[in-house]
Amino acid sequence: MISRNAYVNLDGFRLLTAREAQLVVLSSEGLTDKEIARELRISPGTVITIWSRMRAKLGITSRISAISVMVAAVTRLTTIFDAEYDLDEPSKKLNAVRIVVSSNRVVLHSTPEATKVLGVQAGDSLVRQNGQPVALLDPNGDPFDAASLPWDRQDQSTMTDRVQLKTADGTHEYDLAVRVQDDGVLGRVAFLDFFRLGRLGHREFAEFVS
Repeated sequence: MISRNAYVNLDGFRLLTAREAQLVVLSSEGLTDKEIARELRISPGTVITIWSRMRAKLGITSRISAISVMVAAVTRLTTIFDAEYDLDEPSKKLNAVRIVVSSNRVVLHSTPEATKVLGVQAGDSLVRQNGQPVALLDPNGDPFDAASLPWDRQDQSTMTDRVQLKTADGTHEYDLAVRVQDDGVLGRVAFLDFFRLGRLGHREFAEFVS
């Protein structure tokens, strides 16, 4: 549990821009300023400038405070996330492609399988610099627009869809489950679960989303 204290303005995390959120997420993944600059294709000086801007917003004197809050928040989310995969066979947990996305379209968490299939990882933005959505689901078709997720939905119910993902061994159909909820620190976050057909049965998928 994250406690509110005088050292970090937790409400400020909801106000982070996508770029600021990327910096905190990538730093929490252990990347240095130079590595972050290379990952985001900006200069190390720009990384330092963004951190300076965040100090006032988050009420911090050290970036360690911001990183600690982000690590705790994402850990809490993924713990809740993983607990929902209490299926009969533990190996079936590996069949799901799972990511958590913030309302400013930054990937907060990505399982190894999601990185492999979707080509995204924690710290990635789902919006290109020109403002266009990243082609996440089907590189040869309509791009996945994170803005289309039900961000304003308040009942936290799970929405489902059927999508195609192009993987290393061909194109396969997946059941997609989406749930948006409010996190006490990071604001609105979306949980996206992709279950490959034929690996997770329809009955089990129905039980998951019920």
